[in-house]
Amino acid sequence: MNRYMEGVRDALSRAGLVQSSTSTWLSGFAVGAGFGLIAGAAVAILVTPTNGREMRQELGWRAKKLAERTQGAIADVTQTVKEKVANAERELPYQGRNEVPVG
Repeated sequence: MNRYMEGVRDALSRAGLVQSSTSTWLSGFAVGAGFGLIAGAAVAILVTPTNGREMRQELGWRAKKLAERTQGAIADVTQTVKEKVANAERELPYQGRNEVPVG
């Protein structure tokens, strides 16, 4: 019975009436992505105009700059949220437990 169902499923997928399983597609994608990753790393190593020490310094500098910008953005967002909460608290005073202002 199992072989019969496999044959029917195979015939239907060849006719285009049923899609094949996603695991086949996913495994093919994973293999392709792996080859692409390896090829990209090899090309990057071959065409890099600096040596390892200089590249590490450059990457470290860029990582520090990114961290500084990220911390600045987080501080800005935190300040904005605090201001919005304070404005909302002023506009909607506490009405008591389980009471929501209507209107």
